[in-house]
Formats: sequence, C-alpha cells, structure tokens
Amino acid sequence: MENVCSLFFCLSTFFFWTYASDEFPFPNLPYDYAALEPIIDETTMRLHHLGHHKDYTTKLNTAFQLLQKAAPEVLPANAYELLLHQKHVISNLMQNYKVERDLIVAMYSSIGGYYNHNFFWEGLTPPSEFRQPEGRLYAAIVEQYISLEAFQAAFSTQAVELVGSGWVFLTAKRSAAAGLDVAAMSGQSTPVMNAEPLLSLDVWEHAYYLKYQHKRKEWVANFWKIVNWPKVEERFSAVLKKYVKPDEL
Repeated sequence: MENVCSLFFCLSTFFFWTYASDEFPFPNLPYDYAALEPIIDETTMRLHHLGHHKDYTTKLNTAFQLLQKAAPEVLPANAYELLLHQKHVISNLMQNYKVERDLIVAMYSSIGGYYNHNFFWEGLTPPSEFRQPEGRLYAAIVEQYISLEAFQAAFSTQAVELVGSGWVFLTAKRSAAAGLDVAAMSGQSTPVMNAEPLLSLDVWEHAYYLKYQHKRKEWVANFWKIVNWPKVEERFSAVLKKYVKPDEL
C-alpha cells in the first residue's frame, strides 16, 4: 500500500507541475461548439479548437518552458508581448544567451497559431446574436473605404486570393490617425509587430473544408454573418484610447 501511495504522490506531483507550469493556457470557447451553425458546423469547430488550436498551445508551452530554462526571467509569458517585441526577443536570446535558433523557431512557429486562434474565436458570435458595426469603428470604416460593403469586398478579395494557408486581418495603425488597413498573412504570421489587429479571418483549410470543401469564396462570404462587431469596436476603442488624444476623439 505504501508503494502504491508513493507512486500516486509522484504521479500527482508530476501532473500538477506539468499543467501548473503551462504559461499559455488552452482557452475555452466563448460559446458552444454548435453555436456558430449553420455558418460553421459543430464537427469543424471541435476539430479546429480541440485539435489544431490545442496542438499549437501544447507545442508553445513545451518550447517556452525550454527557453525559460535557457534564459530565466527573460521571456514575458504573454503571447501579444512576445509577438510585439519579436525582433528584440530573438536578438536577445541569440546574442546574450546563445540559445539555439531551432528552439526559438519552435516557439515562434507555435505562438502565432496560439495567438491567432485566441483572437479569432473572440471575434465571432452566434448568428442569432449578430449586430451590424456602429460607432467610431463604423465611421472609420466608411471614412476610409467609402462604405461597409466596400470594406468587406476589399477584405474578402484578399482572403479569397491569398495563396495557400493563412489569415486576413483588419488592423489599426499605432498612431494618432489610427488608420485602418487590411493585411493578408501567410501561415501563422500575425500583424502585431506593425499594427493593432482588430478582426481576423482564418483561411486555413481546416477552418472550413468539411463544410465548404474547395469553396473558400463561400466560406469568406458567410464569415460576415458571424463577425462579433461589438468586440471589434471594443478593440478599436482601446487603440483610440491609447494613441489618440482625448480632444481629438
């Protein structure tokens, strides 16, 4: 019995530290897996979240923990900060800590997938709760693109024409103008180093292939029915608050 108890204690300790040391938690979705139907089917949501997203999370935590051992107290346990300061972080790890490039690549190849998926899920809403954009975000879109429809057409064109797998983002500049832009990114790249992301669309095939097969254009068109515009407005408001003077709002 004593040996069994000792084994149990060791296993409990192992699992506690394994999961407690995960700096990047695997998030729950803000809605049920079937909540985005008929735009995204439940099976796709489960495979996408529990398969692809979780895999990026696991690989990120593994690489991050190895890097922490090589360079203690150097890395912020924050995906946004690691992406924002990517050039500095990589330079610091390689020049001052002599960390192997392969280990750095392993972390950054996973962190994009981790961050992009977290950001993507929060930007979606069940069709029954959909609301059109309004407020300062809507005004900024109209000012820059003439109309909401023109903006959606420009965004959709980049999504449909992006070669291979990737993401398309609506971003805001980190400046007093807070100008908007549409950025197509290959693989799991993000625009965080250069601008503040506001909205994203996943055009990797695993995001839509079970329902839409090769019809990416149809997936992109239906995406607009589940955009969480209040969340996008919240993100835009945060940019304005940070970079625009109160008397200029």
